[in-house]
Amino acid sequence: MISNLLILAEGAGRTMFSGSNAVILVVYAFFVGLIIIAAIVFIRFLSSGMKEMKLMRMEVGKLAEELRLLRKELKDRERSDS
Repeated sequence: MISNLLILAEGAGRTMFSGSNAVILVVYAFFVGLIIIAAIVFIRFLSSGMKEMKLMRMEVGKLAEELRLLRKELKDRERSDS
C-alpha cells in the first residue's frame, strides 16, 4: 500500500498540471468558496434557531397561562362544590 502511494507520488511530479499555478489557485479558490458558503449556511441555521426558540418560548408561555387559568377554575369549582 505504501509502495503504491510512493509510486503515485513519483508520477505526480511528471503530470501536465505539476507546474501550473492556475490549478493551485482554482483549488484554493474552491476551498475558500466552500468555507464561505458553509459559514453563511451555519449563520442562517443559528438565526433561524433563535427565531424558533422565541416562538417556542411564546407557546410555552401561552400554555403556562392556560394551565394557571385551569387550576384557578378547578379551585373555584372545588370551593363552590364544598
